[in-house]
Amino acid sequence: MTSYEVTLTSMGLKVLKNANAKGVLASPVDVPSQTTLGNAFPNAANPETWIPFQLSESGEVKIQIYNASGQLVKSLHLGYKDAGYYLNKEKAAFWDGKNDRGERVASGIYFYTMRTRNFTAAGKVVVLK
Repeated sequence: MTSYEVTLTSMGLKVLKNANAKGVLASPVDVPSQTTLGNAFPNAANPETWIPFQLSESGEVKIQIYNASGQLVKSLHLGYKDAGYYLNKEKAAFWDGKNDRGERVASGIYFYTMRTRNFTAAGKVVVLK
């Protein structure tokens, strides 16, 4: 049987998972207290950019990118993600500056939305060539 010790910290919840019946604890897992969508970096993109986010609960994550006319350009289906921080290049969502057909998008302003089961937010990124 797995047991957990949960502690509220200033950064969110700290969850310690019992690794086995002898009470040896695995390394702590920090869980954000709220889901957020960060600012794309670099911004302006030339053409690649990363979109950081954090999840207060596990679930499916989808990011969609729209041009300034509101037309859908690219869908990033990130799949099921555990609660946690996705803030650096290794974990953040990656957009290569291409549309769903694999073509490079034109220079301009683009908007991105992130959707989970209980969260929706938007951001803006400028693409320069």
